Amino acid sequence: FMMDLDYFKTINDTYGHLEGDDALVRAAKALKMACGSIKRRPYIARYGGDEFIVVIIGQDYDNRKELVAEARAEFERRRADESRKPWERCSAAIGIAEHDPAADHSIEEVVNRADKDMYANKALVKHRE
Repeated sequence: FMMDLDYFKTINDTYGHLEGDDALVRAAKALKMACGSIKRRPYIARYGGDEFIVVIIGQDYDNRKELVAEARAEFERRRADESRKPWERCSAAIGIAEHDPAADHSIEEVVNRADKDMYANKALVKHRE
């Protein structure tokens, strides 16, 4: 799955890049905490800017949905601990894609599907605001 921080630019613009770096660290820690219970630990990396990618190997799809829910909840817990604005608006959009080796999809195609799902999720969240 992929995760993108909504309103990250506002944090950078309002408080500076050190505060933006802190937001990235909080997001990474939330992902690490959410993935901590998985036996075969997922690969977690910053994908670029305010996006992260998590690669899970050998888990069934239901577990991945639970992991996404846990990652979002963990990020929200960390966000709630921060009382300064604009942290109150910061949220995480997450997209999921599954790689099926039998379908002969490239890794780039899987990442693109996760990215599209993430932006669809982001649009739904912003529509509710």
